[in-house]
Amino acid sequence: MTIDGRRLTLSLPRLEGEAPISEAPVFAPSPGGDPHAAPTSDEQPAVLWRVERDVLGRETEAFISHGAVYEGELGAKVEEAYEGRVGVSTTDPGAAWARASCRYVIRWPEADCATEARLSLRSDGHAYHLVVDVIAEELAETGIGRRERRFERTIPRQLQ
Repeated sequence: MTIDGRRLTLSLPRLEGEAPISEAPVFAPSPGGDPHAAPTSDEQPAVLWRVERDVLGRETEAFISHGAVYEGELGAKVEEAYEGRVGVSTTDPGAAWARASCRYVIRWPEADCATEARLSLRSDGHAYHLVVDVIAEELAETGIGRRERRFERTIPRQLQ
């Protein structure tokens, strides 16, 4: 097969008529500080980004991990942590998976609270299987305790 680049064309759709709005919107500035600004005096979590190929297991996988520690509003200290891993079979592209989590801890003089969300997604030739766990807790023995909720769903692939 040969492709002649001189004869290729790209046709994109165009919206005809008057623009739906007359002016671009103006957004109000954020009331809080930028958590991703220059590092604070606190030591920041390491940033990891890896791609691994398991030749014998016939899988390719990517992994990320990062976070931040910063001062929030009203004297709060905030800790963020994100981690994710995705993978796919090198012999069956329908067999793929992803796992991710994020955790936020906010510490005030009056209370320390944490929230966490975990996602697990896997696919096969017929469906996507999704599980999301959400956790909220006050990090004190006399606080509200720990609350958890799980969401599960299977979504047919429908020839995707």
